Amino acid sequence: MSEDLAQENPNENLIENNIINELNINNNNNDKNPIQNEEPKKVNSFSTILSIWNTMIGSSTVSLPYNVYNSGIIPAIFLSTIYGLICFYTCKVYIDLGSKHPDFSITIEKYFKKVFGDKIAKIAKFIQILFCILITLGGLLIYFLIINQNLYPISCLILNKIGLEIDGLDLTPDFNRFSIVYLGIILCIILFPLTIKKDIGFLVKLSSYGIYFISILIIFVIITGITSLINTGFSFDYIKNKPNSEERHLKLFGENPALFAGTLSLGYFCHTAILPVLKSNKNQENNTRDLFLGYCFVCLTFSLCGILGYIGFSGKNFDVDFKDNWFMFFEYDNYYILFFRLLNVFQLISVFPILVYVVRLQIFNSVYDNDYPSRKLVIIYGSIIMIICLLVLYFCYNFLGKLLGIVGATTSFFLIYTFPPAVKMVNHYLEIKGDNIDDEADNELNCIVGENDQINDENVMKKIQKEYNKVNYKDVLYFIGQSLFIFVGIATVVFQFVPINFFGITLED
Repeated sequence: MSEDLAQENPNENLIENNIINELNINNNNNDKNPIQNEEPKKVNSFSTILSIWNTMIGSSTVSLPYNVYNSGIIPAIFLSTIYGLICFYTCKVYIDLGSKHPDFSITIEKYFKKVFGDKIAKIAKFIQILFCILITLGGLLIYFLIINQNLYPISCLILNKIGLEIDGLDLTPDFNRFSIVYLGIILCIILFPLTIKKDIGFLVKLSSYGIYFISILIIFVIITGITSLINTGFSFDYIKNKPNSEERHLKLFGENPALFAGTLSLGYFCHTAILPVLKSNKNQENNTRDLFLGYCFVCLTFSLCGILGYIGFSGKNFDVDFKDNWFMFFEYDNYYILFFRLLNVFQLISVFPILVYVVRLQIFNSVYDNDYPSRKLVIIYGSIIMIICLLVLYFCYNFLGKLLGIVGATTSFFLIYTFPPAVKMVNHYLEIKGDNIDDEADNELNCIVGENDQINDENVMKKIQKEYNKVNYKDVLYFIGQSLFIFVGIATVVFQFVPINFFGITLED
């Protein structure tokens, strides 16, 4: 990266490090990864907060209005806030307990080994690494689906200009005509050479400008919401919207708020990327504050984009059938929206090979201790990824919203809701027993006794140690409180597959 470019965009170096470190890459061959070796420049708190925001805000925002449509406005605000606080807390656990280790899976192994033994510790470490791979894989599958959903209308517009008659909004896979599945095959052929490259530095630099593209899309959604508030008469009741009606109806409470919870779990996930971000902060004492403010801005963005998007695309100028990708509300030959589709496609195509590269690093470093063991293996890996992408496109071509919820809930179950509170409980238990990994308990005991006090009486020392190690009701409440995070994770997963109409909402005709 040139010095001029780095000065123009002080956040860019952070973004580069975030993408490579994004999902807990456990790279034991740092000399083979020059991108990862780049030491991020020290930046101020504003750039740190912006980088945290950029790490979490992604192109899944195209589905936020659909999620609010399913959850309702009030549950959307509640869920955005609650899940934001939960993810902030568990992300802070990664910082507080994992900052001394190169990878949080190592943190898990060390803590679990102290209490549960070596075997369970290794299993827990493997699960952490596995789900880091799965959440990255889930992200690239979602990106591939969004790319095709937005590129297909553009392709149909071009084909219709040369005389073919194709409905650019019909995403149904069909081998008897040019459909989204053929576009997916063409796209795989184009992207495949990028997925097997050994060095993707140029893509990392290119993708760093994605923050501007996403910001433009978010601003467009917010403006659409404000416009619909002005030109459409809304009422809060549970009546189905009718085509060509001047009045539209909004839901304060929706039929399936759990779907939004799954999407938020994916949206708020920055845990394995947060250490490189905060390491670049000039004022390390502000890390907790900056992390909290970063989550606040993400929560505000999700809420505004989701709620105003729901209001905007419920307006009289749009179809009454709500779409899980707001681009699909517009005709394929809308040249104004064509610009936004191209922005989204360009940004995602630059990020997609990077996510493939990240998964490759995670898998090959775990198995071969080498991120590029041989060209043959990398080609096989790239081919398998492309096949999986095509299968997801074929079976989930019109289920982006549900796919986001399921991927977010299942992959984040261990990464957000289980391991951070579990490690926190183990750490607290070790402190009670005076056997803390980092000898923090001994330091606290020294504070109780006093650094300059000399205690020669063994009975007095044993009495103090026994009192210090005693489990009281506050400790029990602490363990119960940490366990609640795990129950939230379980509920988030279960309700993706067994949706419940919590508020008993039924829309009238």
